[in-house]
Amino acid sequence: MKKISLKTATDENFYKSLNESLDLVLPVKVGYALSKIKKQVDSEVSIFNEQRSKLLKNHCKIDENGELILTENSHATFISPETSKQFSDNIEQLLKIEFEVYPLKLEHLIEAKELKGAYVSGLMPIILEEG
Repeated sequence: MKKISLKTATDENFYKSLNESLDLVLPVKVGYALSKIKKQVDSEVSIFNEQRSKLLKNHCKIDENGELILTENSHATFISPETSKQFSDNIEQLLKIEFEVYPLKLEHLIEAKELKGAYVSGLMPIILEEG
């Protein structure tokens, strides 16, 4: 089965639908597939967050405790305009990174009557429509 590519900056609606779908009682194949996808997505998001934190600490002002110095609006304070640009360029690259997951087959989702339209709509990035 071919895999589907997702970006590390996948839509929040997808994450919400994936998490909420797993709270439902689903057919075994669908529940298993969603659990497996969630585990992989969580791992990728964790790696993304680690890399983002490293970028922030390398490009922003840090206090004596190693914490970011934030503005009154809770934004990071960059060391210089150059580091702000470098951070933006690096984050842009990070957001474009893709990873692959095995898709959910549409035919299996049809069996999962518990998954209403809103869930299915949110899960579209991982649904394979061909049999």
